[in-house]
Amino acid sequence: MCMSKPVAIRLQWMRMGVVLSLFLAGPVEAGLELSVSQVELRKAGLGEGGWINAERTTLLLEQAWNLPEGGGLGFKLTLEREAWDFGGDHRFGAAPWQSVEQVVVSMPMRARLSEGVMLVLLPRLGWAGEDGARAGDARTEGFIGAVLKMFNPHRRLGLGIETVHTLAHAWELAPILIVDWRFDERWRLFNPPELGPAGSAGLELACLLGPGVELGLGVAERERNFRLAIDHARAAGGTGKVRQIQGFLHLSWTASPQVTWSAYAGAVLGGELALRDRADHRLGRDTINSAPVLGISGRLRF
Repeated sequence: MCMSKPVAIRLQWMRMGVVLSLFLAGPVEAGLELSVSQVELRKAGLGEGGWINAERTTLLLEQAWNLPEGGGLGFKLTLEREAWDFGGDHRFGAAPWQSVEQVVVSMPMRARLSEGVMLVLLPRLGWAGEDGARAGDARTEGFIGAVLKMFNPHRRLGLGIETVHTLAHAWELAPILIVDWRFDERWRLFNPPELGPAGSAGLELACLLGPGVELGLGVAERERNFRLAIDHARAAGGTGKVRQIQGFLHLSWTASPQVTWSAYAGAVLGGELALRDRADHRLGRDTINSAPVLGISGRLRF
């Protein structure tokens, strides 16, 4: 295969916890799930001066079907919108972006390899861009393949590989780690939900406080690259990048088998913003200082 750039190798925590959650344990109750979340970052200072506000609204639609011999098939649609506000004397001059949208369509598949061992495949197609970006230029493709070992119904580990064709027209590879491990009736370690403040690329340790109520402490990394508008003042058709590492507390309440509510409180532990032109030359970069992050989410199963 001919590539415009060499393959980049990067190491990251697993980023597909929610995508695979319907398939980790084998056959599940087939059905439709609708989830929505709102996350806010307020008055985060930038390393070179100025500050940012950011609000993210996410809508997830998931459908799962069971297949013979432990197999499974799913469909997932992710709709996401971020609103950004830049203030103060920051190094970008004018705001580098304001409103960013992302759409991701994926189809996870599960097949049984042997007793307690599952193969999971996940092709996905996405679009990520600022208002005014060309849809064709904002497209990305990716594929995940992972093998999961079930030691018992409550202890599962997995390893896999993620490949992504980025907005810079380069292929990237990343090893991924899947963790879903219950130590006893109260404590468990797992990849956090995608609807959390930073997504599923991390680890969360949670304790069951009472019937349906769980408190978790976690850390996760979130990275997004997106296409800029064709009439962008500094980088027409270029790309923006946001990377954050967040620590958080997560309180969830399963009100019924059909309804779950969650609340998050945390902080940005580090991060960066970057602006590149269409030729992938960096025009500006700054770091994100520590700042509070709050979020809520709800899930409804039909």
